[in-house]
Amino acid sequence: MNTIIGKEENALFEKGAIYDCVIKGEINEQLYYKVYGDEFTLSCTEKEFHQNFLIIKHKKTNEGK
Repeated sequence: MNTIIGKEENALFEKGAIYDCVIKGEINEQLYYKVYGDEFTLSCTEKEFHQNFLIIKHKKTNEGK
């Protein structure tokens, strides 16, 4: 996933790289994803996430303990 500003192109997320991700549910039952890159974080909807990323491992948190 690249961004172009003026004549400069920067890679925000590299294809095949592994990034941390947090999935959050909202009141309206819609899921939102936050992907943590090396220099940038990306917030997106479930549809946008699945168009660009693939979940390869799910890690449970210690919430509620």
